[in-house]
Amino acid sequence: MSFGNCLQDDAYIGLRYSRNLADGAGLVFNRNERVEGYTNFLWILLGAFPFLTGIDPVVYLRILGVISALLAACAAGRLAALLSGGSVIASAVSALLVASMPFAMAEASMGLETLLFTFFVIIAFARCIEEGQDLSRKGYLSGAFMAMGALTRPEGYGVALFILGIDLWQLIRSDGSAVLRNQLIQRWCVFGIASLSHLFFRYFYYGDIVPNTFHAKVGGGINSLERGFRYLVKYISDVILLAVFSFMSALLMLIKGSRFQRRLTILFTVFMICYPWICGLCWRRLQAHSPILRIAISCHGRFFRFRSCFCIPIEQRKTVEDGCFSSSGADSCSAHRLW
Repeated sequence: MSFGNCLQDDAYIGLRYSRNLADGAGLVFNRNERVEGYTNFLWILLGAFPFLTGIDPVVYLRILGVISALLAACAAGRLAALLSGGSVIASAVSALLVASMPFAMAEASMGLETLLFTFFVIIAFARCIEEGQDLSRKGYLSGAFMAMGALTRPEGYGVALFILGIDLWQLIRSDGSAVLRNQLIQRWCVFGIASLSHLFFRYFYYGDIVPNTFHAKVGGGINSLERGFRYLVKYISDVILLAVFSFMSALLMLIKGSRFQRRLTILFTVFMICYPWICGLCWRRLQAHSPILRIAISCHGRFFRFRSCFCIPIEQRKTVEDGCFSSSGADSCSAHRLW
């Protein structure tokens, strides 16, 4: 709490939208002026609650932020446990990494959606892994988590695109498994319905498919890349230990990891490079660094040499319809899945 003893200005902008919504004036900053000056749709909806109930909105946002921070730390621990084969140490270290980040502590009490977005992103990845390990699970929940992330922050669409790439890769390698295909259809139907509904609302209500802030802040070309690079360097210098830890973990993945682990590390790196070029915004905000956070979480199990869920021992694997698991020898790590 000592890091963020005041709300950010964006929080008050959001509260004005929330108040007007609760008063029946619509999702507007000024009455009768439909301008989408926010990028946190779900957070705005949640922010309307105190105006409907008489609760202090500032206290409400602080409590909501702290709860989101706790959920994000728990989700990080869950994801690490899945990636490390159930290691309690890996889970604890991962949760501690999230909880000990200065930006996480600050954002938790400053009235913004950063930690809620982080929670949805991490839990979406964790759920995708769980569904991939057991194809009898339905894909609805992972799709819902991805949709909630996209509705909380527009970066959620980039995360969903990344997951979509992995899903398509997995489907191709499974030779069109019917069980896997059904699970993926469920996942992406939920995400598609939620995200398309929001896009339709945005277009017909505001007259555009992107927020007004996109036109004001997002650039392109070399200037945007340079600006994003400066923010990235500044962020790394602020969290140098986490950056070094993530780099060493990723390096181990590239050198000693399986073929898929190497490809996953490369994909994450590409995502991190593209992000500042697309946005060119304030990289010091934790919401812009959730990809880095996820890399640290995903790689630290390998860094501590815990068994990763990407390598599933043959004697423990389940018989899955249509051969979604494949084996190429007696090595205990020769059977693996993309999730």
